[in-house]
Amino acid sequence: MPETRRAAQELDGASRSDLLRQKVLGKVRRAIASGDLKPGARVTERSLCEAYGVSRTVAREVIRQLDAERLGEVVPHQGLRIVRLTEKMVREIYEVRAELEVMILRAFVVKATDRQIDHLNEILKRIRKAALEEDVERIIEHSARFITFMNETADNHLAGEILAHLNARIELLRSLAISWPGQSMAGVDQFDRIFQKVAERDVVNAEIELRRYLQMALKSALRQLNRDTA
Repeated sequence: MPETRRAAQELDGASRSDLLRQKVLGKVRRAIASGDLKPGARVTERSLCEAYGVSRTVAREVIRQLDAERLGEVVPHQGLRIVRLTEKMVREIYEVRAELEVMILRAFVVKATDRQIDHLNEILKRIRKAALEEDVERIIEHSARFITFMNETADNHLAGEILAHLNARIELLRSLAISWPGQSMAGVDQFDRIFQKVAERDVVNAEIELRRYLQMALKSALRQLNRDTA
């Protein structure tokens, strides 16, 4: 019995540690996107511990993950150096993302039940609520959920794996795009147009509206990037 209790406590501790790591990762990613952490800035275990009140272990995992996501580069004895986003990098990410999301959307329109389409509408309502409240963290969270839910229904494992691998950089670019004035509500309106075509089972025009959304987001991200680096 004591062994069972100890195992449960260890599992609970591991879950809390993972949640804390994800929370800190999200904050650091948004700091990079907003420009609070500028290219070349140094992030160390000590600085993360002091800023977020986390253990060295959690700080080390955050740095390792940022390095794996190519948002920074570990320099021996210096910590993590934040990478410089370039226009070429931003465009390439959006190009890959567009083809993956279009593939997912097409499969969703074909496979989704009416109930699943209703659930997609609920996610859209959460995006709008977050945008009205100017809650950037929730906008990003629910916007990502919009496509991941479609992929769960589409059941395209490969597309999901590739998107998951790009997720950190996509989240970073979402933050960058949303930073441009008016983009959050304009994005919600475009999500509405995508949803309407999905609800009508109009795969051709749903794809057109999705590509328009991504082009609009790309332009906003590039404007913000150019303003930040001017």
